[in-house]
Amino acid sequence: MAWVTAIRDDEQVEYRLREQAGCSVVASEDVVQEQAEPVSGEAVEYRLREEGDAALVWMGSGLAAVGLTEGAVLDEAGKDAARRLMAGCHPETGARLIRTRTSARAHPLAKLTTARLVEAIEAAAEERGVAAADLLEGKPKQQKVLAQQQRMVHRQGDRHRMQVGTLHKLARAAGLSLDDVYGEQELADAREHADARVDDRVRGWDLMLDMPKSDSALAGLLPDADGQEYRDLVHRAKTETLREVERWVGYAVGSEDGRPVRIATGGLLAWSVEHQSARPMGDGQPGDPHLHLHITIANMALCEDGEWRS
Repeated sequence: MAWVTAIRDDEQVEYRLREQAGCSVVASEDVVQEQAEPVSGEAVEYRLREEGDAALVWMGSGLAAVGLTEGAVLDEAGKDAARRLMAGCHPETGARLIRTRTSARAHPLAKLTTARLVEAIEAAAEERGVAAADLLEGKPKQQKVLAQQQRMVHRQGDRHRMQVGTLHKLARAAGLSLDDVYGEQELADAREHADARVDDRVRGWDLMLDMPKSDSALAGLLPDADGQEYRDLVHRAKTETLREVERWVGYAVGSEDGRPVRIATGGLLAWSVEHQSARPMGDGQPGDPHLHLHITIANMALCEDGEWRS
């Protein structure tokens, strides 16, 4: 059985770089403390017990293209390399490998409520006895922007926000100043973050490999030697599974004559970690024995034409 979770932000990446092997039990020096509740309400925040068997291990046929070795354990430098990969960059040089225009968005702090400017433009037009669009006469691009924003404000009200630079252009075209429309502090904050961007692309996926409970609990019931042999078998199955995943979905998508086409790649770039217990039930007790594996797959691959793509 398997589940796939999209990874979009830094917190999700950092969670998957923790060297921990079971849910809910937190190690503190020589004392093992039970964590009754998750650290926060988000699923990424549940805690695991630190154990040597929870090493992060590189996986994927595509690793050689960036100088990484499949099967090697991630040390601190390896974790930095993983962070760069998940950001779409080369793990050693930091050079950007994935460039996407559609995922870059204005930072939330760079945005202001659009309704305030629309109202100001409409008020100025009414004072002059003309339509709002007439304030932008001879500026068809800004007339189109105003019409679009009037529709958005009508639909969303104060929830609709725009980047301060875009608002500045619209206000200037209408003969207005943002300083007369917005509060001094909120305008200063927006201008301070005007060049900031956030990347909301899917950075990668968490492929969680699971087993029926009777099988996953077995590793915790066997003697050490037999338990290790059993876990080795599970990890062999993990490697075979990733090879099949590479065969099934390890391709990129390009275009040819305006039509989408699949492009072969050199394989996936990923790392894995073994977890030995399930999440706690919230009663202060550690999670049940439950052997399962997480494979974190970067959303990038080197294509056969030499280009990096998602």
